[in-house]
Amino acid sequence: MDTFKYTIILFFIGLSSLFAQEKIGEANVENFEKFVTDVYLDATQDAIKSNQKSIDFYKGILERLAFYEASSFPEELTLTNMSSVYKIKQYNPNLDFNLPEDYKEFNPYKYKLNTYNTEAIYYYSESTNYIIGLLPISQ
Repeated sequence: MDTFKYTIILFFIGLSSLFAQEKIGEANVENFEKFVTDVYLDATQDAIKSNQKSIDFYKGILERLAFYEASSFPEELTLTNMSSVYKIKQYNPNLDFNLPEDYKEFNPYKYKLNTYNTEAIYYYSESTNYIIGLLPISQ
């Protein structure tokens, strides 16, 4: 019986360490205007801002972003490399797709992220010290 108790305790310790990534911050919804304008330039009004549902959807992406310290992130979780994510460049061919050092400057609208996710999705880049987490969409 004691062996069973210890096995259960060790299981929960291992499970809790799996989800023990260190969150360093969240995206700022106040960056919405700046971020969409950077990507869509003159098409911002037509592409996004003319429709309240689009505005809500795009702001919702910012509300669902969380950033984690890369060194504390469990290796067991699946990560998507940002270099493999489709880049939105048809509106602004001069966009810089290098991820910023400061996670607060990460513009999710530059990328076709999996925004209809029902589970958290994590993205990384070798050039940054943070992991980008996109939390699940509300049902």
